[in-house]
Amino acid sequence: MTRLESLACPIFAQDCEDPNPLIRALAVRTMGCIRVDKITEYLCEPLRKCLKDEDPYVRKTAAVCVAKLYDINAALVEDQGFLDQLKDLLSDSNPMVCKLSQCQNLNNTIDVLKCYSIYTHI
Repeated sequence: MTRLESLACPIFAQDCEDPNPLIRALAVRTMGCIRVDKITEYLCEPLRKCLKDEDPYVRKTAAVCVAKLYDINAALVEDQGFLDQLKDLLSDSNPMVCKLSQCQNLNNTIDVLKCYSIYTHI
């Protein structure tokens, strides 16, 4: 990991705690876009919090980040329980997040992630 990456990670993690939901969503989205395996260890805790965030936009953005993280390190996603959290979001009370409920009957993890990614871009 470069020096710049090591300096940026704590800032993004801090931004995931910001009172503004747009800042939280942008922080988790940016961390998910940094496709460096070593970044994933810094991403797990902020991502876990954002998947349970009170704001639906933050939850939706975090769900897309799970799919991105799965591309980088599938074992980490499964070990950290992100798939279970993702499945919980499929029955979210918010209509924006709930659009993904069509994926509930899919058993294949990759299919669920692809479906989630497609519907979160609507």
